[in-house]
Amino acid sequence: MSMMEIEMVYRFIRKHAREELTWEKISEYVSLSPDYLRKGFSECYGMTLSRCVREFRMEEAAKMLTTTSERIGMIADTVGIRNQAYFSKCFREWSGMSPRAFREKYYCLDDEELII
Repeated sequence: MSMMEIEMVYRFIRKHAREELTWEKISEYVSLSPDYLRKGFSECYGMTLSRCVREFRMEEAAKMLTTTSERIGMIADTVGIRNQAYFSKCFREWSGMSPRAFREKYYCLDDEELII
Protein backbone atom coordinates (compact mmCIF):
# COMPACT_ATOMS: atom_id res chain seq x y z
CA MET A 1 0.00 0.00 0.00
CA SER A 2 1.19 3.50 -0.72
CA MET A 3 1.53 6.04 2.08
CA MET A 4 -1.35 8.01 0.55
CA GLU A 5 -3.63 4.94 0.66
CA ILE A 6 -2.60 4.18 4.23
CA GLU A 7 -3.29 7.77 5.28
CA MET A 8 -6.72 7.69 3.57
CA VAL A 9 -7.60 4.48 5.40
CA TYR A 10 -6.36 5.85 8.74
CA ARG A 11 -8.37 9.07 8.37
CA PHE A 12 -11.49 7.13 7.34
CA ILE A 13 -11.20 4.84 10.36
CA ARG A 14 -10.67 7.77 12.73
CA LYS A 15 -13.63 9.67 11.28
CA HIS A 16 -15.96 6.65 11.41
CA ALA A 17 -14.66 4.91 14.56
CA ARG A 18 -18.04 5.34 16.28
CA GLU A 19 -19.67 3.23 13.58
CA GLU A 20 -19.53 -0.48 12.85
CA LEU A 21 -16.56 -0.73 10.48
CA THR A 22 -15.59 -3.57 8.19
CA TRP A 23 -12.82 -3.94 5.66
CA GLU A 24 -15.53 -4.11 3.01
CA LYS A 25 -16.90 -0.70 3.97
CA ILE A 26 -13.42 0.83 4.03
CA SER A 27 -12.44 -0.83 0.76
CA GLU A 28 -15.41 0.80 -0.97
CA TYR A 29 -14.16 4.18 0.17
CA VAL A 30 -10.56 3.73 -0.99
CA SER A 31 -11.33 1.48 -3.98
CA LEU A 32 -9.02 -1.34 -2.90
CA SER A 33 -9.76 -4.98 -2.12
CA PRO A 34 -10.56 -5.86 1.51
CA ASP A 35 -7.78 -8.48 1.62
CA TYR A 36 -5.21 -6.04 0.27
CA LEU A 37 -6.30 -3.45 2.84
CA ARG A 38 -6.23 -5.90 5.74
CA LYS A 39 -2.71 -7.06 4.91
CA GLY A 40 -1.33 -3.59 4.20
CA PHE A 41 -2.89 -2.02 7.28
CA SER A 42 -1.67 -4.79 9.55
CA GLU A 43 1.86 -4.56 8.14
CA CYS A 44 1.93 -0.78 8.50
CA TYR A 45 0.31 -0.34 11.92
CA GLY A 46 0.90 -3.75 13.48
CA MET A 47 -2.68 -4.08 14.66
CA THR A 48 -6.07 -5.30 13.53
CA LEU A 49 -8.92 -3.06 12.44
CA SER A 50 -10.88 -3.81 15.62
CA ARG A 51 -7.92 -2.87 17.82
CA CYS A 52 -7.37 0.37 15.89
CA VAL A 53 -11.05 1.30 16.21
CA ARG A 54 -10.98 0.46 19.92
CA GLU A 55 -7.89 2.68 20.39
CA PHE A 56 -9.64 5.63 18.73
CA ARG A 57 -12.77 5.04 20.81
CA MET A 58 -10.79 4.92 24.04
CA GLU A 59 -8.94 8.13 23.17
CA GLU A 60 -12.24 9.87 22.52
CA ALA A 61 -13.74 8.46 25.74
CA ALA A 62 -10.73 9.69 27.73
CA LYS A 63 -11.23 13.20 26.35
CA MET A 64 -14.91 13.10 27.26
CA LEU A 65 -14.26 11.70 30.73
CA THR A 66 -11.84 14.51 31.51
CA THR A 67 -13.68 17.42 29.94
CA THR A 68 -17.38 16.69 30.49
CA SER A 69 -19.61 15.54 33.32
CA GLU A 70 -21.52 13.24 30.95
CA ARG A 71 -22.56 9.90 32.44
CA ILE A 72 -20.15 7.04 31.70
CA GLY A 73 -22.89 5.02 30.01
CA MET A 74 -23.63 7.94 27.69
CA ILE A 75 -19.93 8.33 26.89
CA ALA A 76 -19.74 4.63 26.04
CA ASP A 77 -22.70 4.99 23.72
CA THR A 78 -21.32 8.17 22.15
CA VAL A 79 -18.02 6.49 21.23
CA GLY A 80 -19.86 3.55 19.69
CA ILE A 81 -19.90 0.95 22.45
CA ARG A 82 -23.47 0.11 23.45
CA ASN A 83 -22.60 -2.17 26.39
CA GLN A 84 -21.30 -0.23 29.41
CA ALA A 85 -19.69 -3.30 31.02
CA TYR A 86 -17.76 -4.02 27.81
CA PHE A 87 -16.80 -0.35 27.58
CA SER A 88 -15.46 -0.40 31.13
CA LYS A 89 -13.48 -3.57 30.40
CA CYS A 90 -11.95 -2.08 27.25
CA PHE A 91 -11.21 1.22 28.98
CA ARG A 92 -9.51 -0.53 31.90
CA GLU A 93 -7.35 -2.54 29.49
CA TRP A 94 -6.46 0.63 27.59
CA SER A 95 -5.77 2.98 30.52
CA GLY A 96 -5.05 0.68 33.45
CA MET A 97 -7.98 2.06 35.43
CA SER A 98 -11.75 2.16 35.37
CA PRO A 99 -13.49 5.03 33.59
CA ARG A 100 -14.65 6.39 36.96
CA ALA A 101 -11.15 6.29 38.47
CA PHE A 102 -9.73 7.88 35.31
CA ARG A 103 -12.25 10.72 35.54
CA GLU A 104 -11.56 11.25 39.22
CA LYS A 105 -7.82 11.45 38.58
CA TYR A 106 -7.80 13.58 35.41
CA TYR A 107 -11.05 15.58 35.29
CA CYS A 108 -10.63 19.26 34.57
CA LEU A 109 -12.87 22.00 33.23
CA ASP A 110 -10.41 23.51 30.76
CA ASP A 111 -8.84 21.59 27.83
CA GLU A 112 -5.68 23.64 28.37
CA GLU A 113 -5.20 21.93 31.74
CA LEU A 114 -5.73 18.39 30.49
CA ILE A 115 -3.18 16.02 32.08
CA ILE A 116 -3.40 13.05 29.71
